[in-house]
Amino acid sequence: MSRRSSWRNRSQYFVVLVAHGKLNKSLLVSIKLNMNRSLYPVELLDRAGVADLPAEHKLVTVAAAVHPRLSCCAVLVLTPYVMRSLPLPADVYLGIVEDLYRRGIVTFDIETSEVYLHGSFTWHRVPGNDEMDPWSRQVRAAVRNIQSARVRNAVETDLLEPPLARVPAVVVHSNLLTALPSRGGRSAWSASEMLVAFALAINPEQTPAGVFRPSSMDSLAAFASLPPATLIECVNSLAALGAVAYDPDTGEIFSAARLRCASGREHSRIAAIGNLIDSHLVFHAFAAWCARLRIKINKNQWLISQVKAVDSILGDVIPNLDAARKFHLRHGLFKEGHGV
Repeated sequence: MSRRSSWRNRSQYFVVLVAHGKLNKSLLVSIKLNMNRSLYPVELLDRAGVADLPAEHKLVTVAAAVHPRLSCCAVLVLTPYVMRSLPLPADVYLGIVEDLYRRGIVTFDIETSEVYLHGSFTWHRVPGNDEMDPWSRQVRAAVRNIQSARVRNAVETDLLEPPLARVPAVVVHSNLLTALPSRGGRSAWSASEMLVAFALAINPEQTPAGVFRPSSMDSLAAFASLPPATLIECVNSLAALGAVAYDPDTGEIFSAARLRCASGREHSRIAAIGNLIDSHLVFHAFAAWCARLRIKINKNQWLISQVKAVDSILGDVIPNLDAARKFHLRHGLFKEGHGV
């Protein structure tokens, strides 16, 4: 049996199980999450025309780039349901979209509520002329279904002028912007907190392991168009509910978004990045997600005995004292005879 027919039979089996109510709910959620993935350009918020936008404008721009309701031709219909996914009043949301339209960042039609982020096909794959290619058929069918002539023309213009090379982009879950943990009985996440959560997950300094140390909190704040004090406040509130892990002593931040979408080819690099984590807090958040995703990492990165620890990426020899400090930060007090 071919792989294709095997997967088709497996998909039919899932449908039968769902129809009879026999499919485990967590498995169904897992299947859904694995299917709903999208590409996102890591430097979108730092692009010309976008970098200087206010924070709420950047939040709406991100929603136009990655959203569960985004069509395969990158058009988002701003239904009441879609607009409620962001913590903004509907009139504010629409006002921001209209301002983005005036700035030339999106094409928007208030009559059909359709919005298209210009340049989306500089990171999404442009459909070819092969009528047998499922992706090409889906995109062209979606373009035909665009209600607004203005929006359809903007999409078709981008498709007629494909880029020579696609801009750097990463795979993310399409619900990344809105998938923050519940705050229980407390107030909903603010627009600033939602934008910061996204900026921590996807930024030019972030890694496939989801762990990074910002070059400065000021630059990260500028990336999100927020005052540094507001950024720190948002990071702390996100960390308090486990949306991210943050250690102010080492400056390291962990967000699971990139890690959750990592390919098998990235696993060795992820393990190597894990070797460089200083923070006990950040390392254990990272290790817990690796265990959940079945990504093998070396939990005993640093050998402290008669030999010196060696950095697995840079190849630099690390003095025993520094290796012991790293072990202490990550695991607690070192006991003689225990490997790291």
